[in-house]
Amino acid sequence: MTMRLMDRQLFRLLTKRCYHKNLESTNRYKAIKRFGAPKSIEAIADGFEDVGNRSVVIRHNGSCRRVALLDPHLTPREFEGLAYRLQVLKRNRSLSAVLIMADDIESYRRPTYEDSFLASEEDPDFDFLNEVSAPPGQTWYVAGGYDPMTLQDNQRGPALHNLTKLALAIRGEGEKTSKIPFLFAPNGAITDGGAAFMLSSYVLVTENTTFSILNPARGLTFDPTGMSWILPRLGKEFQQPSADVSVGCALMLALMGYEANYKDMVCTGLATHALPSPHSITVMENFLRETPGWEQQAIIKEPKRYQGTMAQSMQPEIYQPDYDHNERFRNTQVASLVSAASSFSAEGKDLLLRPRNDWTYDIADPSLDVESSSTVTEFEYYHSDLVSYAFAFKDIFSRETTVPGLLERFKECANSSDPTVDKQIKKVAADFAQRLERQSPMALACTYRLLWLGSRGTETLETCMQREQATQMKLFDGHDFHAWRDAQRKLGHATARPVIGVKWQYDHISEVPLDHVAEILHSQPAAA
Repeated sequence: MTMRLMDRQLFRLLTKRCYHKNLESTNRYKAIKRFGAPKSIEAIADGFEDVGNRSVVIRHNGSCRRVALLDPHLTPREFEGLAYRLQVLKRNRSLSAVLIMADDIESYRRPTYEDSFLASEEDPDFDFLNEVSAPPGQTWYVAGGYDPMTLQDNQRGPALHNLTKLALAIRGEGEKTSKIPFLFAPNGAITDGGAAFMLSSYVLVTENTTFSILNPARGLTFDPTGMSWILPRLGKEFQQPSADVSVGCALMLALMGYEANYKDMVCTGLATHALPSPHSITVMENFLRETPGWEQQAIIKEPKRYQGTMAQSMQPEIYQPDYDHNERFRNTQVASLVSAASSFSAEGKDLLLRPRNDWTYDIADPSLDVESSSTVTEFEYYHSDLVSYAFAFKDIFSRETTVPGLLERFKECANSSDPTVDKQIKKVAADFAQRLERQSPMALACTYRLLWLGSRGTETLETCMQREQATQMKLFDGHDFHAWRDAQRKLGHATARPVIGVKWQYDHISEVPLDHVAEILHSQPAAA
């Protein structure tokens, strides 16, 4: 390559960067001035500009868009800006999908893909999409909503309100306006407000993915992401075995700070698919960029319309101007790609149980084996500890209707002298009792009440979000949250684990007045 050719390529790259940077600034100005977009869209960076101190980047990648979370905690302004951007992307018919994932900020120091291509030619080991995984023994936090330690008092209301807007934007406003599927691929931990991203069309987890609710240990309850509506209905969307013990799964996740792994998430429907490795996220994005956009996913032509014919009188709906004859074909390529890339899903039995030392599975033909059925493949659900514990303690979860009752029953099981009770069951029961005692009693009572209200058949995701937002605002001003925050500040660093020695407002869950809980939730008094 001559020096003149290298200078020409460098000039083309530099001019393209400047063009895209000016174009994006112009587009933001038009969106704010002409179309009434919030000024907070300036808090969301684009792939062709400098990231700065922003925590979210949207990068173009063919017909796909990647929403990269560079920090697990977002500001109220970033919540609002991202919600608006996602609403616009979901209506963009030229796209095939929107991929939401965590990424490293260093990958966005390079403004364009051309830089990545040039680097990959010079270094064969260059990581093109900069796949992110935590070092051994450490946790990579993908999404956690807001940071309660750094959130100012005057930012709490906007943070909760904009987080609700973000959750609804990801879920979709309706069939007519929401066209493009969202794919959330977390390769790490999700906590509390980060559950808003789990409302995506597809939640693709890896072996590094976990989900936990930490707020009760902080004197808080659900963030307004609809968890009080989702948790009581675990397993029911995909008709999974966990639907029979959805109450137990919900209580363990909401009250005990149980950390669900990727198998737990798929087996309860919190995630839709499990990927065999984090590298599958990179492979999927490469395929999504080549997938035709929503508007181009048409197979059949529109039929000719003849006015006053017999066909029009028999099927008048297909002759309407807004009728989509290719509706059943839209987004099927994305669904097929997700199914092909995943190792198992929440929809069925996808795990192939095969002995590693049984070579007959690889070479034998089951149709020729008439004497034995050893070569027939077997399928079974993935094993989930969360679901297993819910079945093991099904009697406790189904009969006890109060948090103090749950605590006492777990203590009785842990200290049982019955020889028929397994030692592992006693150990787990003792752990559950300790987990309940470490949480804020007021937060436990409010969280349990929210779950009970959200389980009613008349509730919707939106009504539960509104109730969660109002309750969280009350608990922000409560004694327990300030006691936890002061204890964190004394430690000198933030920790995801419950802080030992916090002086809660009430020493025991049984001391929490029912009238106090009803006052916070604006509901009738009920069992805590």
